[in-house]
Amino acid sequence: MYRVRTAVTDGIEKVVYPNGLTLTLRADHRVPVAAARCYVRGGSIAEEAPGGSGIAHLLEHLIATAAAAEMEEHGDGALLNAFTTHDYTCFHWSAAEEDLVPSLCRFFAGLRRIASLSFDLDAEKNVVMQEIDLFREKRLGLFQQCFLEEMFEAHPLRYPVCGYKTLLREVSAADLGHYIARLYTGANVRLVVSGAFDEESLVGGVEEACASLPEGRRFELHVEEPPRSIARVFDFDTPDVRGGYTQVGMRIGGDFEDSVAFAALARSVNSSRGPTFAAGEVEARSVASAFHAGYFHLLAHHAADGSAAIEEAMRQWLDDVAAGRAPLPLDAVRAAAHLDDEPTLDGWAALLGHGDVRSGHPLETLRFQERLRTIGEDDVRSAVARHLAGGNLTIGRLRQRSDSAVARPPRPAPAVYEETLPNGARLVILPTPSAQACCQVLWRGGVFAENGETNGLCSLMARLLPRSISEELRQALALYRETTRASFYAFCDENFFGVSLTASARELDAGLDLLAAMAIQPVFTRDAVDDERRETAERHASSRISWLPQTRRQLKSLLYRRHPYRLSEGGTAESLLHLTLDDVAGCHVRTCVGDNIAVVVSGAVTPEHVRDRLASLFAAVPRGSFCPTGQPEDGTAVPGMSVITRPWTFGALAIGYRGVEWDPETWLAFNLLKALLVGPENNSVRGRLTRAMRDEGAAYSTVCLNQSGFGEGYFALLAAFAPQKEERAVAIAEREIERLRSGDITAGELDHCRKLYLLQHLRLYESPRAHAYGAGREVLFSKNPASWSRISDQVREITANDVASAAQLAFLDRSRGVVLVRPQGG
Repeated sequence: MYRVRTAVTDGIEKVVYPNGLTLTLRADHRVPVAAARCYVRGGSIAEEAPGGSGIAHLLEHLIATAAAAEMEEHGDGALLNAFTTHDYTCFHWSAAEEDLVPSLCRFFAGLRRIASLSFDLDAEKNVVMQEIDLFREKRLGLFQQCFLEEMFEAHPLRYPVCGYKTLLREVSAADLGHYIARLYTGANVRLVVSGAFDEESLVGGVEEACASLPEGRRFELHVEEPPRSIARVFDFDTPDVRGGYTQVGMRIGGDFEDSVAFAALARSVNSSRGPTFAAGEVEARSVASAFHAGYFHLLAHHAADGSAAIEEAMRQWLDDVAAGRAPLPLDAVRAAAHLDDEPTLDGWAALLGHGDVRSGHPLETLRFQERLRTIGEDDVRSAVARHLAGGNLTIGRLRQRSDSAVARPPRPAPAVYEETLPNGARLVILPTPSAQACCQVLWRGGVFAENGETNGLCSLMARLLPRSISEELRQALALYRETTRASFYAFCDENFFGVSLTASARELDAGLDLLAAMAIQPVFTRDAVDDERRETAERHASSRISWLPQTRRQLKSLLYRRHPYRLSEGGTAESLLHLTLDDVAGCHVRTCVGDNIAVVVSGAVTPEHVRDRLASLFAAVPRGSFCPTGQPEDGTAVPGMSVITRPWTFGALAIGYRGVEWDPETWLAFNLLKALLVGPENNSVRGRLTRAMRDEGAAYSTVCLNQSGFGEGYFALLAAFAPQKEERAVAIAEREIERLRSGDITAGELDHCRKLYLLQHLRLYESPRAHAYGAGREVLFSKNPASWSRISDQVREITANDVASAAQLAFLDRSRGVVLVRPQGG
C-alpha cells in the first residue's frame, strides 16, 4: 500500500492510506499508555430514508461486543467502549503501549466478523429495546426528542439515535450489512491515537489491519428544510415531572461562523451572568451537525403555571439580543475558554478525531475554540437576527398532568400535504419516519360497486391490477422488481379497493409510473380474468375457509336484504364463475373517476417532488362521480334470529346491529367501544368480552367488527365455542352488551383501553401502507386526510359517557340480528 504522511502541526501527524482511511497521531510518552479512537462518519443521520431505524446504534453494539471479545480472547490490555451520535459512531479504548497495535488488529477483526453477518441479532435488539425503554422513562429527554421532531421536518436530526422500537424490530442482518458496505469504508473511517506508541509499528499495523476496508465514498447529506411562516408550538403532558418546562429554539444550519456564534450565545446564557427569565433553572444548548443543520434552544424549569409568561420572556429576550438591547456577557465566555485544562490522552484523541471525521481537519475543534475567544457581540447578534426571521421558532411546553389521561405520543402527527387535481382526484402526502415508503391508489367500491349477479367483481378486478400492464412496460416492471425490494399489492374490502407500491424511499419514485399504469390504464386480458376467476372460485368452494368469514357472511345476509352489505366482499363460488372480461373492464370504467379516487403517499419523501410527479401521472384520470349500488333497508323490518348447521366440531355466535352510520364526531368512540369489548386488533387475551368468555370457559375466540360504508354500517360481536357452551356464551355476550348500554364503564378501565388503542394506532402509524390506507379512507369518507393522524390527540378527549352513548346508538333491539351456528348432528 502507498500512504501519505503529513504534519498537521507540531507533534501531530496524519497518515492517509490508499483506501482513504486516515490515522492521526499525537505522541506523548510521559506514561506508557495510549488512547485510541475509531470514528465512522455518518452515524444515525446516514441511515437510509426515512431514518429512525437505529441501525447505526445497533451496529455499534454488535461491533463493540465482537471487538471486546477479540481483545479479551487474546489477552490484550484494552478497555473498549463505544457510542453513536447523529454525526458518527465512535469506538474508543485505552491500551498499554505494547497492546496498542494488537488491540487495533482485534478491533478490525471484530468488524470483519460482524460484516460476515455472523451474530445473534435478536439478542442485541433486545438490549437496545431496553435502552430505548430507559430513555423513554426520562420524560424530559423524551420531551426534548419530541422537540427535535417538531423543529425539523425533513433533516434526519429529527430522529432519535437509538431509533424507534417499531422500526428497529424490522431491521434485518442484510440491512446491517448494507449499512456496513456504505459507511464502514476507508473514506469514512478515521483513526486517532494519542499517547505512547512506536510510530512505525503503529502505522504498519494499521496498514495491515485495515487493508480489507474498501475505499468507498465519503458520506455527504444535503437536505432542505421547508420554509415556515409561523412558529411551531406543541404541548407534552406527563405526570412524571415537578412543575413545568418550556423550551424555545430555532434551526441554525451548519455554517462555521454561525455555529461559533450560537455556541457563544449558549455559553453566555449558562454563565452566572446569563438571563433567568424568572425561572428556577435555565440552560441553553447549541448543536451543529456536520451535515448542514443544527439548532439552538433555551430550556427553562419553572412552576407549573408559569409557562406562558416564561415563553414570552424567552421570545422577547431573543428579539432583544437580535436588536442589541440585551446584554451579552461574552467576556465570561472568553475567560472560560482560556481556562480549559490540558486534555487527557483520550481528550486529545476525541478532540482530533471529532474534527477529522466531521470536516477532514483534525484541528477544526481547536479552531472552533480559538474563534470563541475572539467572537464579538455584533457577530452573535447578527446570527440571531438572521435565524429569527420567518417562522423558524419552535416552542415546546412540558406540563405536569395530575389526571390519568393518555400521554401525548412521543412523535407528533406529521404535516399533511394535499391537493385536488382539476379532474377531482385527491393527492395526499404524509411525510413520516418509517422504514419504507408507500404510494397507495384508493377507490370507493367493494360491494358498493356490485349487485347480486356481479358479486366479487371488485375484488377480482383489484387482484388483476398488479399484473394488468402493457407489453411495453412489462419489461420495465420485471427489471424494477428484480433490482429493488419493492412490492405491488392489491386489496379490496367491503368499502374500498386499490393497489399500492411499497419500497424504500429512494426506490419509490422509480416505480410510480408503473403503479399509475396499473391503476388508471390497466390492460385486462381474457386469459388473466379467467385464470383469476377460476382460482378464486376454487378457494371459495374450499372447506378450509375459517368459521369467522362464514359466520360473518350469515350475519350480514340476516341483517340486510337490499343494502350492498348483504353481499360477500369476495363474492361466492357461484357468482364468480359468471364474471367476464367486459364486467371487469366496465367496473374499472365506473369506479376509476376523479371524484372517487385518492392517491396517498406515506414515508420519508420530498412532498413537493412527489406531488408534482403524482399530479402529472394522475391527470389522466377521467372526470366523473361514482354511484354506489343498492338501496337503504326498510327501517321497520327487524332482522331477528337465524339458526344454521355446519359440518364443524364447534359452534359459533354472531350478534349484529345494522344502521351504525359513519360520523367523524362519534366514530372514534365506536372504535373504543370495540377495543373495550375485545381489545385492540381483536386481541386474544384483552377486552371485557374476551376475558369474560375465557374466564368462564364459554368461548376461546371472540371478535368485534365495526364497519361502515356510505351512510350505513354495522357493529357485531362474534364468538366460537364448544357445542355445550352455547347458552353460556350467549348469556355472557348479552350481559356485556347490557352493561355497556347502561354506562357501566369505570375511569380506570377506559384509561387502560385508551392506552391500548393508542398503542395499536401508533403501531399502524409505523406502517406506511396502513398509514396511507387510513388517510385514504378519511379522504374518501370525510374529505379530511389529517384526521387519521390526529387520532392520538383525539383519543384523550373520549369519555366514558361518549363510549356509553356509542353503545346506546349501536345496540338497538330493532336493528339486531342473531346467528347461531351449530355442528351438524350436535
